[in-house]
Amino acid sequence: MVSQEELIREFKRIVSPASEETPIETSTRQLREQEKETRRIAEETDRRQRFLTARDNLSRAFEGLGKEQARNPIETGTPLSFEAVETYVREALEEAESLLGEGKPAPSEDYITALDLATEDVQHGCRFWAESVAKDRRFYDEVLGAFRNIEEDFGQFNPSPQIVKISDLFRKSVPSLWGDARWIDLKSQLTDVREMTNQLAEAARDFRNWGVKVKAIQQRVDETEELRQQIKDQYGEEVSPSQEWAVAWNSFVEEATPAFAIADWAILDWALQRIEDPLRKNEYKVRSALERLSQIAVGSSGLKKSEDVTRGSGTKHARSRFLKGGNGRSQEELQSLSVGGRLKPADLD
Repeated sequence: MVSQEELIREFKRIVSPASEETPIETSTRQLREQEKETRRIAEETDRRQRFLTARDNLSRAFEGLGKEQARNPIETGTPLSFEAVETYVREALEEAESLLGEGKPAPSEDYITALDLATEDVQHGCRFWAESVAKDRRFYDEVLGAFRNIEEDFGQFNPSPQIVKISDLFRKSVPSLWGDARWIDLKSQLTDVREMTNQLAEAARDFRNWGVKVKAIQQRVDETEELRQQIKDQYGEEVSPSQEWAVAWNSFVEEATPAFAIADWAILDWALQRIEDPLRKNEYKVRSALERLSQIAVGSSGLKKSEDVTRGSGTKHARSRFLKGGNGRSQEELQSLSVGGRLKPADLD
């Protein structure tokens, strides 16, 4: 049984600041310190390893992005935007290297998180937005190609100011935002580009639709002129265009050409309506002349064949009867030719 004196002595030892550890307490304390140090070393080792992994991931992601940009750069001509990404990554990797080395503590979780975010930007952000930019650029290039085809097919026109604006955005603003990894601003910029490009595509459709209408008029005029030349080459006659047609066509050219160039569809539509009636009259005049001359040629050919037949049979009476009957209409048509060899206006209107 513990005496009262021993209890008092033990109590004083416990409450005394200078009390000595018992062997059990010393062993327990040392064990706890050892466990704490072991945990610290394990945590630092793990943190160091994760830091090295994060550094290597960033390096590989940047290398992959570099290969992609070499194949399909976000900015043609100058690599300024990719140089900005390269600087950003190089600085991160250099800082990571400075944290490593013998005797240095393991980098903190903040550094590991920063490397992971940088890798995310390079591996996913830069790639995703580079693909988005490339997609919008392809669409824009297709629209520009449509305008070039329209110019080749239908003539020159004044380019929309949006073409210049979009080109500047793709050359300056968009690559700069991409290089700085400003994804929110880049998304907003691409939204504006997409909207303007859609408007350009709609304008291109309008140009082509109206260009087809103008082209159809031009084709009809060309076909009529070809018939006019055919008449001259085949029959030696010239069908001169009327004064009404000459005035109408000159007026159409003066109105339609600038209207198409500036996309004034109201004026162009009015010009197309006004040219239709004079064009039909011009077509009718030339086609009627061709038909009339063809009939004359057929009649003359028939007369020659009949004369050959009657001459062979020796029947003078039959030949006389044929000349009076079968050739009557052709003789009248031949009389409709003027002295100068041109068709009379009355026959062509």
